[in-house]
Amino acid sequence: MRLAPAIVGFMLSTASKAKADGDVTFMLSWLHRKWPAWAVEPFLACLALWAVVFFVESRIEKKQDPKAKKEKRSKASSKDFKAFQRQWLVVYLLTMLADWLQGTHMYTLYTEYNQPVGTLYAIGFTSSAVFGTFLGLYVDKYGRRLGCIAFCVLELVINVLEHFNDTTLLIVGRVLGGMSTSLLFSAFESWMVSEHRKRGFPEDDIAQTFAIAQVGNGIMAVLAGVLAQVSADNFGNIGPFQLAIFLTALVLVFVCFWPENYGGRERTGDGKDDDQHMFKDAWMCIVNDKRILLLGLIQSFFEGAMYTFVIMWVPTLAGMVPGGEKGKMDFAAFSQGQGWIFSSMMVCISLGGQTFEGMIKVMSVERGCVFIFALASLSMLVPIFVKDFFVVLTSFLLLEACVGASFGALATMRSHFLPDSLQASVMNIFRIPLNILVVTGARCGDLLPPWMVFGVAAGWFAVATLLQVYLYTSASTKGKSGKNKNE
Repeated sequence: MRLAPAIVGFMLSTASKAKADGDVTFMLSWLHRKWPAWAVEPFLACLALWAVVFFVESRIEKKQDPKAKKEKRSKASSKDFKAFQRQWLVVYLLTMLADWLQGTHMYTLYTEYNQPVGTLYAIGFTSSAVFGTFLGLYVDKYGRRLGCIAFCVLELVINVLEHFNDTTLLIVGRVLGGMSTSLLFSAFESWMVSEHRKRGFPEDDIAQTFAIAQVGNGIMAVLAGVLAQVSADNFGNIGPFQLAIFLTALVLVFVCFWPENYGGRERTGDGKDDDQHMFKDAWMCIVNDKRILLLGLIQSFFEGAMYTFVIMWVPTLAGMVPGGEKGKMDFAAFSQGQGWIFSSMMVCISLGGQTFEGMIKVMSVERGCVFIFALASLSMLVPIFVKDFFVVLTSFLLLEACVGASFGALATMRSHFLPDSLQASVMNIFRIPLNILVVTGARCGDLLPPWMVFGVAAGWFAVATLLQVYLYTSASTKGKSGKNKNE
């Protein structure tokens, strides 16, 4: 609510200042008296760049095939489908907004509590690894709606526990957080897909719903940074968690009115035997196709480095913040613009996704990933050698753009290489090396100086790059990457 008038006031005051100084350069300084220029200006710059890229791509797409676009727009236009789509999207986007809110100030809150941040992060990742492998089965068995309700209840408990500066309670919260994360990425999606099919809507329209959800999720991430900043300004570092409680309670009310649906996977005998057979088939799939092994390792190293960065970006920038106490991590000074920095990163993720769409039009996804991963590795070398706030922030924004591009790239390669019937099972196997790397990265954040941690992250990105080069050459020698998808 405060954002629109703040932008207007900022533009007028900056224009007035520029005119008074006789400066032809339109320098942006303050969006609000409480929000420093070092936080606001990068956000507005990223937003402007995103708008330019979006405008250019929209113009290109419009000129390419207006007839096809009109035909696509006419699909999925039934009243019943639109109502169902809105029903799910409202809940999903509110859920993601609440989830993003918790990530903006978690590090700062734990630092304020004087708690072991890396250990708490590691506990959350470990919990997700342990519970994520089987919670999906229970969601299918006992009901997806019930799984969504369980997620909401867990999130309410977690955000209440964040109010207490007690190590035991925070550990419990991180364990529950790992469980809720597994439910977030299984229950909501599976409920929508199953309900969509049960109501007889066209199969192709599922992709349309996911496309809208992906765009909306990016908007929610950016919005979360702004709302988190406002709530932190008024209520301290616990403010974003309090807002998340309200949103989660609202989601819970909506979900209670959903119909229940269950998994449709048929079992030939004992459920445990079926699970063992599925694991064996997935393992043989990895052993028999080196491209699948390479893809799983690539994703593990890339995401392991990415999560290590997630742990490190706040203390790194807090130690370089303009106006902060030199030589120390000035979290008090950094918290004044932390939400805006987070929003800038989320804009860059969206920007990376848009850039990827254009990139695959001129090269294969396998080749494009080589550049994405290499650029990510180079970006992590910057904070090792440079201590300037804006230079390091630029490298972080570049990394987030690479992360945004990797989402679509890795998903596309999974659709190319993994058999449809075993995709989830194969990727679950690679949760093991992924979470080993994530926990290792979290512990490194506690035990090693920052420059060494970034060196580790750069190394993991480099390993992903080298493996991607090997995958690219392997895919090229076997011809079209998707030819054995359903073999």
